[in-house]
Amino acid sequence: MNSANNMTKYSLRSWVLVLALAPTILVGILLGSYFTINRFYELEDTLIEQGSNIIEPLAIASEIGLAANNREATKRLLAAAQLNKSTLVKSIAIFDADNQLFVTSHYHKDFEIMRYKGAISDLARTEYDQLGDSLVLRAPIFAAGSLLAIDDAPGFNEKPLG
Repeated sequence: MNSANNMTKYSLRSWVLVLALAPTILVGILLGSYFTINRFYELEDTLIEQGSNIIEPLAIASEIGLAANNREATKRLLAAAQLNKSTLVKSIAIFDADNQLFVTSHYHKDFEIMRYKGAISDLARTEYDQLGDSLVLRAPIFAAGSLLAIDDAPGFNEKPLG
């Protein structure tokens, strides 16, 4: 048997359809994957921005309770923030200047992943870490007087409260 005789012969119409549809499908798949990946990065950036919009005012508001060592007032503040943003936030924790847990919105076994790994004094602005499918944001808590000093004197390093 001759293998050339058994080959299927495609008509001109079939070749035109294959040559027209193949690049179209390929370009469609490439564009679809590009826009999907781009959307995931945009969603991650939006999540980080929303988390910063929650954590930075909370750091400013919790400064009074942390400075006065008032755990109850700080716990109420965290609980209110937790209830208001419950779909985004799993847990909120405040650590003191010694990196010890001061108060948390609700206790769970993984609060250690929220602890800052370095010295608290090295945390100068809001930072984030992505751990699996969780995003951990950390912001320093400065005394109100030190915030004014930081704005007035460049290079001024005040130790954060937590």
